[in-house]
Amino acid sequence: MESDQSSNPQTGRTTWTPPMDRLFIGLMEDQVQKGQLLDGQFSKYTWTHFVDNFKQSFGSSFTKDVLKNRMKTLKKNYVVVSTLRGQSVFGWDQSREIVIADDAVWDDYIKKHPDVKCWRTKTLAHFNELAIIFGNNRANGRYSRCKNDNTVQDDDDHDNENLDNTQSPDTPQEQSENGYKYKDEDLRTSDTQKRARASTDTYKIS
Repeated sequence: MESDQSSNPQTGRTTWTPPMDRLFIGLMEDQVQKGQLLDGQFSKYTWTHFVDNFKQSFGSSFTKDVLKNRMKTLKKNYVVVSTLRGQSVFGWDQSREIVIADDAVWDDYIKKHPDVKCWRTKTLAHFNELAIIFGNNRANGRYSRCKNDNTVQDDDDHDNENLDNTQSPDTPQEQSENGYKYKDEDLRTSDTQKRARASTDTYKIS
């Protein structure tokens, strides 16, 4: 099991690393492919599956709330990058995983949307995988403010919070009621999850 020194119980903050994101995104993508994400939410059984996998790989500090907070952050990040990529004046550098545009374009856009300033130099890894997870909910997100998204509060959210209850400055808010049908066999560890978990073995968390 990997070290869980990335979590500080005294401050209630968890610092996310690339191996953690790879595992979490891989787990979510696998469940989405199985049809287990409905109206932007996973069931409590799926969250238990996520938590169990994280505890095996990174320690007991990874609770449901910690993972839900990370899901919200990843969704916000995906929304803003997807919004930028959807405009003809912006491009995408796949090798660096970053939004690109002329300086004049950035200057003009940031004047109207100052919250996106960090995305002028900030990368977003695993964009294609995030598109599979969040792609149908882009209009429900909001711009991600420029902050350290790798360090999050453990107790920002509650279990009954709808992860789609966010709003973009350019689009109307949309909400829908959640429904879910649980299938026990869908929670078995898949090849995708095994590969995601195995990828953590090549990293050491300090």
